[in-house]
Amino acid sequence: DSLHHLFHLNPEKKRKLLKHPGETVLRVFKLLSKFIKNQSAAKKFVDILLPLACDGIKNSDVCTEALKILKEVIPVLGCGSASKILKAVSAILISARLDVRLSVCDMLDALAESDSSLRSMADLVCDLNATSAVEIDALDFDKVINAYDRINEDYFKGVREDQAIVILSHCIFDMMSEDLTLRQRAYGSLVSFIDFSALLFNKREKHE
Repeated sequence: DSLHHLFHLNPEKKRKLLKHPGETVLRVFKLLSKFIKNQSAAKKFVDILLPLACDGIKNSDVCTEALKILKEVIPVLGCGSASKILKAVSAILISARLDVRLSVCDMLDALAESDSSLRSMADLVCDLNATSAVEIDALDFDKVINAYDRINEDYFKGVREDQAIVILSHCIFDMMSEDLTLRQRAYGSLVSFIDFSALLFNKREKHE
C-alpha cells in the first residue's frame, strides 16, 4: 500500500522512476511480485508496473522485464484489470521491436488464461508476431499472413473495443514495415475496421 501510495501521489518520484528504472529497481519489483497473494495488492502492483512498461518502450530491456513481471502477477490479478492492461499493450505494440512484442504475447497468453474472452485476441496477436523456426529474429510469414486473413469485419463484430484497439495498434506498426506484404495486409485490416465502423454508424443512424 505504501509503495502504491508513494508512486501515485508523488509525481516527482514517479518521473524519476520512469526515467531511470535501472536493473536494481526492476529486481526489487521482480522479488516483490512473488509476495503478491491477493487481488487488491495485485491491482496496485499493476498500477505501478504498467507506466514502467509503457515508458520502457524507449528501453526494450526495461519494457521486456516489466512485462515479464506483470505476467507473473496476472494469475493473482484475475480479469478485473484487463482493460487497463490492454490499453497499455496497445501503446506498446505501436512501436515496440520484436523481442518486446514477444513478451507482450506471453503476457496476453497469461491474461487469456484468467479471462477466456481474451483468448481469440491473444492468439491472434501471437500469430501476428509468430517467429520463424529456421531464421533468427525473423517472422513466420505464412503464419502472420494467415493471421491477417482472420482480421475482417466479422472479427471486429465479435470483440470488445479494447481488444480491437490492440489489433489496430499492431496493424499501425506493420504499416511502417519495410515489407510490402505486411504493409498491404495491415492496410487491408485497417480498411476492414473502417468498413465495420461505417456499418455500425449506419445502423445507429437508422435507429435514431
